[in-house]
Amino acid sequence: MGWSYLLVAIALEIAWASTLKWTEGYTRPGPSLVNLVLCLANIFFLSQAIKILPTAHAYSIWTGLGAVGVAIVAYWLQGEPFGLAKIGCMALILLGATGLKAFSPG
Repeated sequence: MGWSYLLVAIALEIAWASTLKWTEGYTRPGPSLVNLVLCLANIFFLSQAIKILPTAHAYSIWTGLGAVGVAIVAYWLQGEPFGLAKIGCMALILLGATGLKAFSPG
């Protein structure tokens, strides 16, 4: 169940961060409300995951997959550049998050 909570938290993290730009500094009420709800839901599901999973594993995977997901969404929806260097850096992020889990006792 902890991994399910974490996957939901990661999806919400990507949605929250990806919609942040549309709030225009929280000056647009509709997008701002959606963004705040996504943020609160994100933190709720992460907190549920951390009750079950080791904090270091959950947080590093949440952060890593969230960052990679936001970069991909920003490329698709906002036209941000996406080259080989960025792909390589994202691979290192994922490798680091995976390594924390793979090389931890228990």
